[in-house]
Amino acid sequence: MKLPCHFKVPPVCAPSDGTIDLELLQLWNPQWRSSGQITLNASAQGSRAHPELNGKIAVSNAGLSIENLPALEKIRGQLDISGERIQVRDLTGQLGGGSFDIHGFAAYQPSVRYNLGITAKGVRVLYPEGIRSQLDADLNFTGQPNKSYLAGQVAVNHLSLTQSFDLATLSQVFGGPSSPSARMAENINLNVAVSSSRALEVSSNQLSVQGTADLHVQGTLAEPVVIGRTNVTGGELFFNGKRFQIQNATIAFANSVHTAPVVNLSATTTVNQFNLTVNLVGPLDKLRTSYTSDPPLSQVDVINLLITGHTTEQASSVSAQSVVASQVGGQVSNHLEKLTGISSLTIDPQIGGNQGNAGSRLAIQQRVTKNLFFTFATDVTTTQGAVVQVEYQVTPKYSVSAIRDQTGGYQIEIKSHKTF
Repeated sequence: MKLPCHFKVPPVCAPSDGTIDLELLQLWNPQWRSSGQITLNASAQGSRAHPELNGKIAVSNAGLSIENLPALEKIRGQLDISGERIQVRDLTGQLGGGSFDIHGFAAYQPSVRYNLGITAKGVRVLYPEGIRSQLDADLNFTGQPNKSYLAGQVAVNHLSLTQSFDLATLSQVFGGPSSPSARMAENINLNVAVSSSRALEVSSNQLSVQGTADLHVQGTLAEPVVIGRTNVTGGELFFNGKRFQIQNATIAFANSVHTAPVVNLSATTTVNQFNLTVNLVGPLDKLRTSYTSDPPLSQVDVINLLITGHTTEQASSVSAQSVVASQVGGQVSNHLEKLTGISSLTIDPQIGGNQGNAGSRLAIQQRVTKNLFFTFATDVTTTQGAVVQVEYQVTPKYSVSAIRDQTGGYQIEIKSHKTF
């Protein structure tokens, strides 16, 4: 069917109907995975230089997967074409296990411009490497291709750490800008508030913290800058085979030119009846460390306790083999944590068994849940039975342990941590 023409030369008066298979996008970029269909039902009137389109675009069960980005799935909806703009009437889908909804318009005459609202619920994101988050978002994307703005709010509902999480890697991510290959990212300016919807709990086999976040992301999509503050209200971490209780911590982002987190953390642990406190202050790549103890010890004694489990005087009676083995154990532990989830690995002849035995005793500790720990220790030089301990941290002050010794006997221990 042809439409009547009411324009002078050169006129455009032609209907357009058809279906586009979105798998064709893979021809443009073979690394993409796309599916679904777009159905076009439109007519064009006016001159070739200034066409006026009218009609509808229907999207059916579309999907798009791009490496390192959450997959877009089950996209469906309708867009209305009227004159010089496309109105998004209804466009919904799934993103990273959550849902999204897009509304607004895009105009193509006299120049390309857009004003789109994006609402997302329960979207899971794995960024930066090792950090998995679930979030809600209410964003607005406006502007033109050469200068756009992405503004709005993001609420983080849940945060967790994967086996690949590494503080050094995180420092490198914060230490420099990212540079997406898409040039458009350089033209997208950011003004996004990021906050925790409630008190967050983050846990892994070597870290467990609780806290809140109040951040702001500015800069561009190619080089985002984070400013604001994160407060840690409590938690614990493993370091060198020892469990530290986090008393308080803040991570401040005060540099408006580039993302530069500054840490202020205080954590405590108990070694040989000494209550030790470690304070970490400064940027992630240049942390300054100070130590205190109760009863008081010199800095050298505190460091010796943390590394070898003994004071300077006690360490003189410990063989060099034990110290070296302990350090090797710490290095092996870092690799085992990522492969097996083991929280700590120590090699020390002073752990359990016959104190006179020069052989090494191997102890492996595993965090089962936030408050439950399983420890297995055995003397690698004998066939004697192993020591197995299950410890439950009832509160930061009290813990209960069930122990099976080398002879098969059982005992129950209740521990109370008290600060004088």
